[in-house]
Amino acid sequence: MTAGRYERRSVNLTEGNIIKNIILFALPLLAGQLFQNLYNSVDSIVVGRAVGVTALAAVTSCSDISQVIIGFFTGLSVGAGVAFSRYFGAGNRERLHESIHTSLTFAMIMGMVMLVIGELLSPLLLRIVSCPEDVYPEAMVYLRIYLIGIIFTSMYNVQAGVLRSVGDSRSPFIFLVCASLTNIVLDILFVVVLHMGVAGVAFATILSQSESFFLVTRKMLRTDDVYRLVPQDLKVNVPLLLEILQLGIPAAIQSCLVTFSNLFVQRYINSFGTYAMAGAGAGKKIDNYIS
Repeated sequence: MTAGRYERRSVNLTEGNIIKNIILFALPLLAGQLFQNLYNSVDSIVVGRAVGVTALAAVTSCSDISQVIIGFFTGLSVGAGVAFSRYFGAGNRERLHESIHTSLTFAMIMGMVMLVIGELLSPLLLRIVSCPEDVYPEAMVYLRIYLIGIIFTSMYNVQAGVLRSVGDSRSPFIFLVCASLTNIVLDILFVVVLHMGVAGVAFATILSQSESFFLVTRKMLRTDDVYRLVPQDLKVNVPLLLEILQLGIPAAIQSCLVTFSNLFVQRYINSFGTYAMAGAGAGKKIDNYIS
């Protein structure tokens, strides 16, 4: 593979009109966030109207718990993305290849660890936010099903970070749109048609998350660009992992601190009962579009 082939497929943001490049890079990120908020809103609309207030309160009670876990992986992916961008910009393909495969292997391991820990500690997590007794059973069902898909979320965050680090923010946006539309369709199918309740919402979420993971994995397997995924090279380079964690852990902690503080806010809201929880959940969806 020649250098020219890499350059045609990857985007170097340090060349050309920097303002234009940044805008073109940022627009898919902004649009992707809007789509993510859209399908999260559809989750609440479907479960609130088709199942009821208690179900909406259950999903709301779990949202901040799930965001703490997602925030951790998002922060790690930011640190990994810095390392990817550094090696890509320096033209160090071998180091970039190793860092990508080390990060993906670590994300896979951490996803499985979080799955096991989350499943074991689900009752404790719901007690921390003082989930009311009438909401608790549905919240437990939703949280335990949702955690099954956390490995797809952890892997996708790193893979999307890989693509963005080489200047490709368009592909993650397309994958997110596909996952968002799938989530909306599955919400309606599982909840409205099959009457699966909060379990249907959770299954719709993890299936859409797995779709985005498989789409980006397929792209990385089929490309001949510098970020190509080679399954047999998935292993942990310990010195390189420590370098990535040095960049990623502060970002992960920062992301977790914000969402962790929301757990205590949610705890106070839960003390007001089911309707307050449902109302706060609906309010959060609106706030997400603004923030």
